Amino acid sequence: MSFSNNGLSNLQIVESINSVAEKEGLSPDTLFRAIGIELAHEIGKRQYGDHRIFVEIDKKSGEILVSKRLLVVEDSDKARMLEQMEVTTEESDDLPSSFRAEEKVHYDGVIDLSTARLKYPSIEHKAGDIITEHLPSFSSGYIIARVMKAKLERLITSLVREKQYHCYKGRVGEIVTGIVKKSIDFKTGSRSIIVDIAGVEGLLPYSSLVKGESFRPGERVKCVIQKVEYSVVKPQILLSRSSGSFVAQLFSQQVPEIYDRVVEIRKVARDAGSRSKVAVFSSDRNIDPVGACIGMGGSRINAVVNELHGEKIDIVEYSNDTATFLANALKPIRPVKITVNEETKKIELVVPDESVSLVIGRGGQNVYLLSSLLGYRVEVLSDAEFSKKKMEEFISGTARFVEALNVEEVIAQLLVTEGFSTVEEIADCNTSRLAFIEGFDKDIAEEIRSRAVEYVNEQPKRVRALAEKYKANPNMLALSSFDTGLLEVLFSSGLTDLEKVAELSCDELREVIGDNGFGVPLLEQLIIRSRKTLGWL
Repeated sequence: MSFSNNGLSNLQIVESINSVAEKEGLSPDTLFRAIGIELAHEIGKRQYGDHRIFVEIDKKSGEILVSKRLLVVEDSDKARMLEQMEVTTEESDDLPSSFRAEEKVHYDGVIDLSTARLKYPSIEHKAGDIITEHLPSFSSGYIIARVMKAKLERLITSLVREKQYHCYKGRVGEIVTGIVKKSIDFKTGSRSIIVDIAGVEGLLPYSSLVKGESFRPGERVKCVIQKVEYSVVKPQILLSRSSGSFVAQLFSQQVPEIYDRVVEIRKVARDAGSRSKVAVFSSDRNIDPVGACIGMGGSRINAVVNELHGEKIDIVEYSNDTATFLANALKPIRPVKITVNEETKKIELVVPDESVSLVIGRGGQNVYLLSSLLGYRVEVLSDAEFSKKKMEEFISGTARFVEALNVEEVIAQLLVTEGFSTVEEIADCNTSRLAFIEGFDKDIAEEIRSRAVEYVNEQPKRVRALAEKYKANPNMLALSSFDTGLLEVLFSSGLTDLEKVAELSCDELREVIGDNGFGVPLLEQLIIRSRKTLGWL
């Protein structure tokens, strides 16, 4: 739409605004109001001596109506209100956010209640009312044309952008098909593809493509809407082909049971271009969620694989029980043992010796995807490694109890076999439980627990002396219930502050202190105690 320097007649103003609104699919009312705001800023000071005016364009005649508005206040409040003359009108939900600030009108002033009643006796005014004083109409078509020429393009861009934003912000996670327009390079060094989606530009970063993919202008491309952000200067729709949600939506298109919500995709773990693991679930026991996603003769899963250029896909039946979920994900490999630690979000997975490499995968890919799918860190051990590890823990635990409780080796071995790893656990244990251990009776149980309680009560003194020796932070006394041998190893390794211990993982802690025979469960307890003491858990 072009505007002549000779100006516009009132009817031409109406025709121009309506024409632009129809062409861009915008509300004419919104354009009329926004142009009125722009005109108020343009002509207020020059034509009426004050920029604080309100301009409205008659939607039929095109007449420019100008007015000032005064706030009615109590007589005693006038002086105070003059100091804060800015009163805002109601904001329009139609105007783009970039224009709403401009819609806030600065009122010309205030009028006290007595003056208002004297000046307008036919109307019963009260404090808080707004009095509109009409000013002479404005009729310079040249200035109007100049304003429309200068502002309309920016206004339309903003309105169209906001309309697109509201249209697509609720479609995050949906798959769309668009036409590749061009590739662009950003100053940051990143590259992206501009995709036309039904007349709206989307941004597909090269980092969100599947490995090895490339697209030329004019090609059709299928993507998932990853994010929608409002912007006037750049594409607002961020697209992706490498996300897990893209795989999930492809299955939704191919599997009617997913579309009908009979089968749910609970989670997707993906190494784009190589392999994905998709966890599926159905509350209907008559439905096989895995079979539904694979399809007859693999027809459904193959359609997804073809879209992803041969990416391997594993369909896993989801379970609320973490161990069962992991066992499902490992099929056809049968795990020897699965130990889940909910506090540390770690799983110790023991598998047959010949299956270790398969479970870990090339470059650790499979175990990485398993960890991502479950939300736990998965440590894989062979059956032989696990047996060796348990034996080392058994030997070190036995020695620890022999020294701390002054008992025979066979009694210490029975305690370790029963699952005790610290003296504190024995001190906190019910005597009746100890008495149930094979070879124990009530008297032995009471004596062992009594020695454990005595050891725990005396432990702070021993730890305090140890802390002074190594100049450790007093906060390390929170670990007094742990074996002094373990604490001395910590102190001598430079771990003399609770925060240093708390920020380590179990593997990192073992790397710092070396292999001193302390088992993983014990070290995990140590880390958890440190984090709880500091309030991290």
